[in-house]
Amino acid sequence: MADVAGTIEGWFARETRRGGPIEAMAFGHRALVIAVPRARGLDDDGHQYVLHRYEFDASTLRSAHVRHQPPRRTPSSGAGRSGAPDGGPPPRHAAGLDPDFVQTLSGLPPRARALLEGPYLEHDDVVLRYDSFWWANPDEGDLRPFIVIMASARRAALGVGRRLIPPGHDRSTAHWQLTCWDARVVKRTER
Repeated sequence: MADVAGTIEGWFARETRRGGPIEAMAFGHRALVIAVPRARGLDDDGHQYVLHRYEFDASTLRSAHVRHQPPRRTPSSGAGRSGAPDGGPPPRHAAGLDPDFVQTLSGLPPRARALLEGPYLEHDDVVLRYDSFWWANPDEGDLRPFIVIMASARRAALGVGRRLIPPGHDRSTAHWQLTCWDARVVKRTER
């Protein structure tokens, strides 16, 4: 995977079920590569994998840092509101995403959401693959690391970083440090 992806900016691997095969993702400077178990047969654990490769035009690879540190909410600051900040309709999301993933994206700072989803919305691009991964500290609500990927036939995006909830804050005023990556896909293969 690393040979195809190039210099890695974000990755994760996890069991698909307890004691089951591993699925993995690597986003690098050359490609997004996703390994998904298919059937029993080839690796040391008896699993065969399909590699989904989204190769980039390296000249289009862009990154932006997002640092989001809102103040604590006070009783009069509107805690508990939903929908858009101005009370209008909820924000539009990229086509192809399921409600659980949309909820994950909705928890991100607005600038991170715009960097990750903006190119898909701008071009009416349908997201074909998406996933997220994080380690959570249940006592503090921190997410370290936090990773989200999205890919279509024309684009690939990665958000990688962490969420911290300082004392006196909650999830709505969590502090985020993320790097968002985006690139144009020039070749998509599956084998």
